Parts: sequence; structure tokens; C-alpha cells
Amino acid sequence: MKQSKIKLPMTKYLDYSIVEFKKYALLKRILIELITFILFLAPAFFYRWLLDNKVIAGESFSLLYIIPVLLYTVSLHIFSFYFQKYRGQVYTNSLLKTYYKNMTEKIASSSIPAYEAESKSKILNIMNMDIMSLYVLSSYLIGIPVNIVKLVVVFGLLFWANPILGLITLLLAPLYLLSTYLNKDKLSDLVAKERAAGDKFMQDAHVIIEEKKSLDLYGAFDFMLSRFENRVSQWIEARNRQHFYLLLTKELPLFISTLVPLLFLIIGGNSVVKGTMSLGTLVLLLQLTGLIFEPLAEIASLRADMQSQMPVFKRGKDFMSLSDKDDEIVPEINSDNVLQIQDALVLDGAGKLLFSVEKLKLQGPGLYILKGDNGTGKSTLFNIITGVFGPEQLKEADNFSYQLSRDYTNSILYMCFPNFIFEGSVEENICYGRGISKDDVAKILEQLHGPNPQKHIVTRPENLSMGEKQKVFLARTLLSDSNFFLLDEPGSNLDVESEKNLIDILAEMKKDKLIFVISHNEKYDDIADGEYVISNHVLRQA
Repeated sequence: MKQSKIKLPMTKYLDYSIVEFKKYALLKRILIELITFILFLAPAFFYRWLLDNKVIAGESFSLLYIIPVLLYTVSLHIFSFYFQKYRGQVYTNSLLKTYYKNMTEKIASSSIPAYEAESKSKILNIMNMDIMSLYVLSSYLIGIPVNIVKLVVVFGLLFWANPILGLITLLLAPLYLLSTYLNKDKLSDLVAKERAAGDKFMQDAHVIIEEKKSLDLYGAFDFMLSRFENRVSQWIEARNRQHFYLLLTKELPLFISTLVPLLFLIIGGNSVVKGTMSLGTLVLLLQLTGLIFEPLAEIASLRADMQSQMPVFKRGKDFMSLSDKDDEIVPEINSDNVLQIQDALVLDGAGKLLFSVEKLKLQGPGLYILKGDNGTGKSTLFNIITGVFGPEQLKEADNFSYQLSRDYTNSILYMCFPNFIFEGSVEENICYGRGISKDDVAKILEQLHGPNPQKHIVTRPENLSMGEKQKVFLARTLLSDSNFFLLDEPGSNLDVESEKNLIDILAEMKKDKLIFVISHNEKYDDIADGEYVISNHVLRQA
């Protein structure tokens, strides 16, 4: 009988996050935490040695002991600050970067129907508010084993040392506030830069989240993901700098709280010998008693945090399980240069019949027009053809057939509105990394009477008119190397002259492209090779 693999209770949480936790990295962080803990215990042994061998024995000793004590304390806090705290924060921030990368890659790979069914505010919260679950899980995976070891060690020391009552505490408020005061302006500046960098990457995150459909249809995800990841990297760098100074500011008070008791031990030891200070002030082992409660409280806190985050982990995992584009149902591939839909029922999202299709056949290259009153389902048909809507909205009738030429299967471009737009130049928004020449961009914009290619687009608030945005979307579409174009009301928001030029451009393009246009403008009829009309819930050839 095959034995099941035994997993430690803690390791089950490794499967909860959408980020993979490398066991080697976790072990490294645990080891550094334990080394730091042991280093902070060393002063207690120094206390014991100094009391037993010098103070109680009544042996005078040099104040030069201050020098090694000072050097050890400085070294201890440098190690703690950099390796334990700062590098620990850098590790957590690397998990954060991976979290955002996994989220955006899932948005890119998910099928459009599955993605569009999700609440966008939920996705934004998963990317923003739910990120705290990553910090909780990281703290748990590292903190639980570290604190268990702490408890074992401290309990062992207490029983071995037979500690006596006493605890030395010294708080020097002015010195505690000194680092905060000195670094105040630096911290404010770094926080402002970190937030500004965060704002930039969230702008691109908004485009990726809100414009998934158009980015997918235009094949622009590689460009936007590269741009987004660069901005995330800049934000992470700014965040690391901020945490460096933040942790440095917090370290000085801890440095003082470690150094001062040691200094008082050396100075006070001499005072005890001279009879000017009570020996009771030098009793040190009660420090170990205080160390018992910290790991116990932290273990309880970490467990409570993990329990509270369980629904958050589930939300992230559910999102990552959305169906991918590879899971979509695609039309049957045929060898003819044609799109054909026959004996089909087109439904709306609620399953209500919009119209039936007797036979739709687009022979390419060429230009075909689809007409019909508003609300008859013209855009729904385009969304089904391009995979924006799921196959459940195309119901089979008796002699159902849905075929698409292999020449066009991976080359469909759907221009719809709204379309994606991001902060950058007009030219960047048209090309999005596709290597289109500046001359081609300038030429198409001149034909469409569009904005200057170098004009900087601002998205909040927008500085393009509806007509200018339509021209940017048209230029982006017309400069594509696709073979099959679906244009939903391409003349919307265009002036008469610009639309006339657009029709001339399409007349030239249709010689070697297949173009399917939704429009009520009769001027498109002059260049059309065929026309279909939706009337009385039936799509027929005109």
C-alpha cells in the first residue's frame, strides 16, 4: 500500500498563496532570525561572567571594557538592521513583485468571457487590499518556527541558570526621538517618491484591468506587461529605499536599549565594589523571563492573523483558477477563405433570443456591412466571433455550422469602443511596441485629421476629445497586420471629411483584407462586396 507523504502542519499554508514560497529562501530567513536571537542573548552571558568573576568577587576592573561592549553592540545592531530587518523587508517585497506579476499574467491569459464576468472592484482589491495576506503568510512561515525555537532555548536557559528576581530597564526618551527627528525630511521625501512610483504603476494596472478586452484583441498585452513590470520595479526600488531609512530610524532606539544596560553594568559594577550602588540593580537573568512572553504572544498573534486571512487566500486562488484562453471553444477550421455561420441562434447574456442566422458567409478578401436597428445584436455577433462573449451565446439549430478559415483564425482584430488608452504619446498609444514606423503613423493621422503623434495623452482627466480618441483607435487598427477586421461603427465621432478619408482607406485595404463593418452610413455601401441586415430577429443577406 502506497504511503501518503506526511506534511508538517505549517507547510500546508504554502499552497494557500498565489505566490510560490521557495523553501530555501524561507529556511535562510529563519536561520537569520535565529542567529539574531542568539546574538542578542550573548550580553546575558557577559552579565553573568562579569557579576560572578568581577563584581561579586570584589575585583576591580578597567572601564576599558566599554570598548569591546560598544563594538559588539554596534556590530550586533548592524547585523540585525541589515540582515534581519532590511533584507527581510527586501525578501517580502520580492514576494510582492511576484504577486503582482502572477496577477497581471493571469489577467492576460484568462479568457475574455471568464474575466468579464468577474467584478473589477474585486480584482482591484485582490491586487491592493488583499496583498496584506502575503505579509501575514510570510510572517507566519518564518515566525512560527523561530518563536518555537526561542521558547525552547529560553526555557532551557531559565532552568539551567536558576534566575533570580530583577530586571534592568532604561528608557531615554530624548535619544529615542533623535533618529526620528534627524531622518524626518529624508523619510518624507522617500515616502513621497514611493507613493508617486506606486501611482504610476497603478495607472498601468488600471489599463490592464479595465481594458483587458481591447488589449487582448489588439495583442498589446506584451507591451503593457513590459511597461507595467518596469514601473513595478521602479516602485519596488523606491519602496526598498524607503524601508532602509525607516528601519534605520527605528534601529537607533533599539541600539540604545541594548547598549545602555551594558554600559550601566560596567559602570554600576564598579559602583557596587565601591559600595555606591546596590547589587540588586545588576541582576540580569530576569531578562530571560521577559523573553518568554514575546514568542508566546507572537505565536498566538500569527495564528489569529492566519485564520482571519483564510477567505482572502481563497479569493486569490479562485481568481487564479479562471479559465484560460486555451480553454475556449473555437469555430471549426475550414480551408476556404471565408467566415461562415449557418442555422444559429444568437442570444444575449441572459439567454434571450436576439436573432437567428440563416446563413452568414463572408468571402475574403473584401468588405461586408452589417446593419440593423440599435439593440438588435450586431455588436453581440462581433463579440461572439472574436471570443469576447462565450459560446453559450451562440446556440445551435438543426443544420448548425460555424466555420472560420485557417488564414484568419489567429488574425482577427476587433475595433470596439471604449478601447484601451494609457498615459504616453499619441504615437505610443498607436504603436504599443509593434515597431510601426513614425512615417506610417504620421501619414494615417494626417489622413484622419488626427492629433499630433507627439501629443502627450493624459488619462486623468482625459485631454483627448471623443473624436480624437476614435482617430487614435482607428490608426491603431488600420496599421495592424491582421487579415480580418471587425469594425463596430468606425465612423462614430468623426467629422465628414475624416470619415470620407476612412472609407477611401478601407476601399484600398479590402483588396487583400477581410473587413466586416457595422455602420448605418450609406457611403460604406459604395465600397461593400456584400451586406447583411438584422430585421425581425433574423439575419439575412440584403
